[in-house]
Amino acid sequence: MSLRRLVPFALRLLSALGGIALGVWLSLPPVVAAGRGDTWASLGARCGLSAQEVRRANPGLRLQPGEAVRLPIPRWRCYVRRWGVERAFAGILATPTPAPAPARKIPAVRTAAPSGPVERWDLAEQAFARINAARQAQGLPPLAWDEGLYQAALARAMDMWGRKYFSHDDPETGASLVPCPCGEVLTTGPAGKWDPVEAWRKSASHWSILMGGYHAGAVAVIWMPPRSWSLEGMSNPWPQVLAVGLVRR
Repeated sequence: MSLRRLVPFALRLLSALGGIALGVWLSLPPVVAAGRGDTWASLGARCGLSAQEVRRANPGLRLQPGEAVRLPIPRWRCYVRRWGVERAFAGILATPTPAPAPARKIPAVRTAAPSGPVERWDLAEQAFARINAARQAQGLPPLAWDEGLYQAALARAMDMWGRKYFSHDDPETGASLVPCPCGEVLTTGPAGKWDPVEAWRKSASHWSILMGGYHAGAVAVIWMPPRSWSLEGMSNPWPQVLAVGLVRR
């Protein structure tokens, strides 16, 4: 083969191999390094993912600065979401359609309200972010999220609901139930009206724990349906939230 024919052939081959490599790279999920103050939500927002999707893809990760976090979505789709291309195409394809013919009425099915507590990860994440914002406003480093502490705090909240008490100590033995050598803060109040962070802020002892010299922590929040939790013989007549915060050095 002459040099004149060899050069175009080599260029086409390199172009094909480059396209294959680019396609493989774009099909892989992106991996980002967690920064100081990053949350599951802020990392997921880079690719239009929810906090829960990112957490499920990285079990056991504590979001320490520099840790590699896998975003469970192909790179090409991450870029498409980030640049808003999906929404642009959705708008183009959303052409008016004729009104459908009257359909047979289907009786509505009412979903029964939950009879037990519901984990509110969204409220827990908001509370943790606000605590870190308050720490930074005071010149303190933000707390790193600790998944182990979150599971311990959630277990504490569920135990208080199940055994109908509200305390750092066991209602039967009086022994401390704080699950580790760490600080614990509790609060409870009507759902939709009660702000856990403000309740802790108004208590000097609680706030001093959250603003103390700790390096990691977590907040767990559960929602309790009406009349599902009793405290000192009195049942809650309205939906209620119960929050547990844990911090460690």
